[in-house]
Amino acid sequence: MLTQWRHCGGWGHFSTGRESESARFCWAGWHTVRHDASPRLLDVAVGLELFHAYVLIHDDVIDRSHTRRGRPTLHRVVDSLDEWSAVSAAILLGDMCEAWSAELLGGAGTTAAERVRRMREDVLIGQLLDLLGTEQPFQVIHYKTTQYTVHRPLRIGAAMAGASRDVQDACTAYAEPLGEAFQLLDDLEDVVPDGARPLAPIGDLREGKATVVLELAFELATASQREQLVHLVGDRDLDDAGVRMAQLLIAETGAVDEVRRMIVTRRRRALDALDDAPFHPAGADALRALTDLALPGVREW
Repeated sequence: MLTQWRHCGGWGHFSTGRESESARFCWAGWHTVRHDASPRLLDVAVGLELFHAYVLIHDDVIDRSHTRRGRPTLHRVVDSLDEWSAVSAAILLGDMCEAWSAELLGGAGTTAAERVRRMREDVLIGQLLDLLGTEQPFQVIHYKTTQYTVHRPLRIGAAMAGASRDVQDACTAYAEPLGEAFQLLDDLEDVVPDGARPLAPIGDLREGKATVVLELAFELATASQREQLVHLVGDRDLDDAGVRMAQLLIAETGAVDEVRRMIVTRRRRALDALDDAPFHPAGADALRALTDLALPGVREW
């Protein structure tokens, strides 16, 4: 089936985000303990990448997103079908990715199996919290992004390599702040004016999703700014001029600058955790490089 999917064009026509983070962190987790490689590790890394694809495909359906990183989401690519059939096809393809993922992750071994199971649970909890509109956005970030993108893959790779408790704890000390910074940066990109980036037909602003930056904007806004934001944020029919206005208002509240400080602080905490971690040098070096891949441009802030 994987071969048939590649022949149909594979993933080349749509975007699932910053691809390969999960696989890379799994690989780096192994190298926190060992410097060699294993075919079993490669299978599990690919399984995590397929799990990542499954989550993002379904997330785009749930959020009714038309684009991701400026490129069409899967249910928008299947434009030869009517809207409902295209969404149904995306759900089925997401399910297919999850099935392939489960098959490959079955080779993670007994030590890592519990972490794989908990990763699946974390994602579903995070999606439900996001869907229900919790007023605790950091809780959504913890379950929906940090766990399956950084934390669990890193610890799965380390567990497969026979990591000690100290190594596993050090993985957590690094992964938690990095995962939060990763999602904060993702949320920020939807509200920072950028003439070079096309506006998504439905983004966090139009959806009114309770992200950290939007929560801060409402908290820091003056009465007048808050009144304007209430009329703009969450309007699915908001035109591009309205989106630009909302973006400028959010920046004026100071929320953008505050979230930038949060990202920089968390990036620093993640890197500091590596300084004292009992990692093999190859693993520590890989994680330093992955930090900047996960947070493009933040190093220069």
